[in-house]
Amino acid sequence: MLYYWQDVVAVPLTLLIVCLVRRLRGMCEPMPISHIVGTVIAFAVVFEMILPLFSSRFTPDVWDLWCYILGGIIFYLFIRAKRLLKPKLIED
Repeated sequence: MLYYWQDVVAVPLTLLIVCLVRRLRGMCEPMPISHIVGTVIAFAVVFEMILPLFSSRFTPDVWDLWCYILGGIIFYLFIRAKRLLKPKLIED
């Protein structure tokens, strides 16, 4: 249980970096929710399906999937809360 926090914060940190890069490149349109869902799916496929095939250091774990989903939800709620303060940060 101690190491699951890394899986929970992986998706929000990745998406935060994406948001910062988008802002630096002058892309001010809101991040679609499909980007959040796509990131969660990409993390699940890469880290829970593909990498375990190539290395024994990676083991598939259902709890990791739930952590990626939770991380996506946390990021969505964070952006949603910012939207209440400043409109147009995320599309529904």
